[in-house]
Amino acid sequence: MSQLKLPAIGVTSVFLLGCSGEVESGKSSTAQAPFPSELSASADQKHGDPITGIVRGAEFNLDQAILSGGTLELRQGEEFFPDLAVEVVIFDDTPGGKTFTMPPPVQGISPQLRLKQKLEDQNVPDTEMVLQDYQLKLTFGQSQELGLPVSIHLVVDQFETSLAGEGFATYGDIKVVDGALDTHYESLDTLKILAGRHVSAAHPNLQVVKDFGATINVHGESTPSTGFVGFEARDSNGEIAILKLQFRKDSSGWTMINQLRSNQIHQAHQTITDMEGGLRTVEGVKARLVAGKAFETALNAEDLMSQVRGTSVDCYLTESADKASCGGAANLVDGDSSECYRRFYLLENTPSGWQFQSELEPGQKVDYKSGEIVEGRMPSKYSCLA
Repeated sequence: MSQLKLPAIGVTSVFLLGCSGEVESGKSSTAQAPFPSELSASADQKHGDPITGIVRGAEFNLDQAILSGGTLELRQGEEFFPDLAVEVVIFDDTPGGKTFTMPPPVQGISPQLRLKQKLEDQNVPDTEMVLQDYQLKLTFGQSQELGLPVSIHLVVDQFETSLAGEGFATYGDIKVVDGALDTHYESLDTLKILAGRHVSAAHPNLQVVKDFGATINVHGESTPSTGFVGFEARDSNGEIAILKLQFRKDSSGWTMINQLRSNQIHQAHQTITDMEGGLRTVEGVKARLVAGKAFETALNAEDLMSQVRGTSVDCYLTESADKASCGGAANLVDGDSSECYRRFYLLENTPSGWQFQSELEPGQKVDYKSGEIVEGRMPSKYSCLA
């Protein structure tokens, strides 16, 4: 039985194709603490103590350690952007069993630091780059399936920063509880791991090449979150296979509930159509399903589905939710080239439900009050990034 080789998992990017959940940033810690000028015995943590200290003069307690792309991120805060964070760039994708110091050994590469802090009334952290004049000893344990142990001693006098202690750095934005993946944690990397495990068990003859179009949709406290992960894989003969997996989160965590056919897109086969919420929120879900079906039909009619690597469908509704202007975007990949394929639709909410009325030109949308077709902003090219 061949082993599934998952692609490297990175920290969730700021833009994610089709991600509808909104991020609301929290407040940064303002607690002040005395700052040691050097890493003395009083600053050292006892063996096994968690990573704590001071970052840019504010008290720091580790919430999450993430290793991705040669960078270790130590972060405090549960929102998309951390309240406080220290990023140590080590320029090494396989640091298991290694130690990194500043000053570095002879002919060694100097790690670089990024010290991040949300200042008052800011949603995005302010960043200070540190390239020299600091002390560091960063040691990694042996690599495990989901991450690896890490210990750190760090002092940066110039920016009132001092950290010491031990933790567990995960590969990507995941949570580990008692050595196992926390399947309740809402992150794209959690979905990618679960999707990879499913492929390994259900399709042992396939080897994953890369993922695409990973999406999480958050519908509110009363309705389960949903997700999607696409995989491009190869069989033993080198032929490409496309796998599209849909997920839903309930009290037991994330569960894979459906595998779409290769000629389907997940926006046309939503796993949740009944939900609680305001008029435009609920009707928006229903309108996106109709627009998704129209977009799926268009992709198949033009024989493009084999090139699709990620799709996005969104709708803008009038105040009374009687009309909607919707747009579909697909990232089409052909060898080393890619292009953005788009379609735009006008929908009307009739007694029997949402109905397709006509196609729209790029930039056209319904007016919020009158429902008339008006000119709006041209769609961003980023809606086609996979």
